[in-house]
Amino acid sequence: MDPYQNFKFQLVMAVLPLLMMVLLIAGAQDAEASSNPRLAPPQSNLGPSPDTPMFIAVHAQLGGAAEFESGLLGYGAELVFRPGAAVNFLSFLYNWNAGLCMQIDYQNVSENESILSGDFIVRKYLQDMRDPKSSGSTFAGLGVGASRVDLPPGSSGAKNSYWSLVGEVGREWTLNKKYIMWLKGQYRYYDYSGYNYSCWAIQAGVGIPVPW
Repeated sequence: MDPYQNFKFQLVMAVLPLLMMVLLIAGAQDAEASSNPRLAPPQSNLGPSPDTPMFIAVHAQLGGAAEFESGLLGYGAELVFRPGAAVNFLSFLYNWNAGLCMQIDYQNVSENESILSGDFIVRKYLQDMRDPKSSGSTFAGLGVGASRVDLPPGSSGAKNSYWSLVGEVGREWTLNKKYIMWLKGQYRYYDYSGYNYSCWAIQAGVGIPVPW
């Protein structure tokens, strides 16, 4: 990796924790406010529920890249952990009313170019989602992805792999007290080795609980 690209990599790795801290500190403030017994749901201070499942989900999306095309198809799959399940990975997420999304995301950015990413996203819920029976919430998330760009045939370096930053804002619903559905906007920043494949997407997804 040349010095300039190494500098950008180090910059991304330095800025990411700071951005995540801003998001999570805001979440901690919301969680503290919701601890008021006059405002909080009856179960919000009883600790994580052993009945909280994780969700296996799939999504479809329309998106594109500003430097290429828009309105192109994308799709993927993820594991979604609401706060009561995310606590098994990072205990503080429950107190901050935050979850995790581990996502595989594929987005076309032109007729012959696409970007495939594996993402780890911390998702902050604005309504209390620590109760497994919660009906849903608006959320904002921030994470990092390992991304691979597929370039047109004949291009120098047909594949280009690097880190990306991903942010999301959306709404999640509980369906029939069991399934989940969401609609979100997503933006991915990817700029490496002279290739800028930063892209956006409007995504809809559904998930089923595990265990069933």
